[in-house]
Amino acid sequence: MASRYENNEIQKLKDHYIGQKERIAFLDSTNILTADKTISESELTVGFEEIFTRKQRTFITMFSSNSYRMKNILETAKKSGKKITTIGRSIGAYLSAAEEAELIDLKDYPITDFDAVQNYDDPNLVLLVTGSQGEFMGAMRRILNGDQKSIHLNENDLFVFS
Repeated sequence: MASRYENNEIQKLKDHYIGQKERIAFLDSTNILTADKTISESELTVGFEEIFTRKQRTFITMFSSNSYRMKNILETAKKSGKKITTIGRSIGAYLSAAEEAELIDLKDYPITDFDAVQNYDDPNLVLLVTGSQGEFMGAMRRILNGDQKSIHLNENDLFVFS
């Protein structure tokens, strides 16, 4: 499949910037060439509300750096009376960074440290986990392989890739 951006366009950029003090960064994003509009975070709330009405232990995996998505999930889970825990260092690190940036006040949400969870099979438990892209060290991989301590999957578990 041919690229939308032919080599001559790249060459034009090279010719323009050669010898310049300025630098250019090429950034890539999933679906950047898709003409459709990306939905806003607020539009996802309805889906999370529907998910959280279910009496199922729910695993949600996403890019840890998406603080607004995490806040949306935390808000919706709180309104639904769900308990929340996290698995994976990057989720904890980004939640802490979001709190430092005053995007999230973690005291406002029912987040329990993973090791302090009383009942890991609780159908009201929402687990925010790393590994949405199948990373080797991601929590999702450990959970699915049965390598995550205290987690034993059952047929009622719900997995959300967000």
